[in-house]
Amino acid sequence: MRFPQIPPQQRTFDLFEYLGLSSKIIPYTMSNEKEDILYYNGVAMTADQYKFSANLDPFATQSGINPKEAEAQFKAAIYPFKQALKTNFKKGWEMLMNEDKHSMRTYLFFEKNFSEPVCAA
Repeated sequence: MRFPQIPPQQRTFDLFEYLGLSSKIIPYTMSNEKEDILYYNGVAMTADQYKFSANLDPFATQSGINPKEAEAQFKAAIYPFKQALKTNFKKGWEMLMNEDKHSMRTYLFFEKNFSEPVCAA
């Protein structure tokens, strides 16, 4: 079982300490840019392979959409929320709640004019 060392898991780690199991804990890595595995349409590659891939359709979507371009557009669409949450959580939360009527897909489609194939990918 995996237990990330985050504040909500502190009691679990206190229990491990109490039971003398701390020396048996294997470090848990939530994310690793180089080695995370991406898998889509039966195609698997590491995040690093994807990042440096010259292939415009590495996951064989045949959508005619460059996934790296779509990813950049997606990051740009959510960046204002991320920035507001980091700067002033209350303001960022209000921004999110103003769009609560949407799923991520409908937000991108209706508010950011993403095409249907991009929203479906």
